[in-house]
Amino acid sequence: MYAKCGSMDDAYDVFSAMPERNLTSRDTMIAWLGKNGLGEDAIDMFSQFKEAGLKPDAQMFIGVFAACGVLGDVDEGMLHFDSMSKVYGIVPSMEHYVSIVDRLGSMGYLNEALEFIVKMPMEPSVELWETLMNLCRVQG
Repeated sequence: MYAKCGSMDDAYDVFSAMPERNLTSRDTMIAWLGKNGLGEDAIDMFSQFKEAGLKPDAQMFIGVFAACGVLGDVDEGMLHFDSMSKVYGIVPSMEHYVSIVDRLGSMGYLNEALEFIVKMPMEPSVELWETLMNLCRVQG
C-alpha cells in the first residue's frame, strides 16, 4: 500500500520489520522500487537477494527489467535477461519479451528492439508488435 502511494521509505520500513521475507515480498519491493524511480535501490536489492543464495522467479525479472529501464541501462537489462535462462533455468515468457522491447524502444533502441523480436524463439504476440509500434510513434 505504501509503495503504491509512492512512500517507499514507509514501504521499506514495513519490509525490513517483517519477521520473514519471502519471494513475493521481495518481488514486490523490487518492482515498486523500480516503479517509483528508485532503479538503483531495486537492483541493489536484487543483488543482495542473489548473494543470499536465493533463486529469483520469473516475476522478479519483470521488476528488474523495469529498474534497468529507470536507470537507462540497456546492457544490464540484457545481462539479466540472459541470466534468466542460462543461470536460473527460467524460460522467458511473452511478458518478458514485451518488457525488454519496451525498455529498448523507450531508450531509443528501436532497431535493436526489432532485432530482438526477430530472434525470439516464439511467435511475437500482438501486444509485442503494438508495443514496438507505439514506441516508434513516440520516438519518431
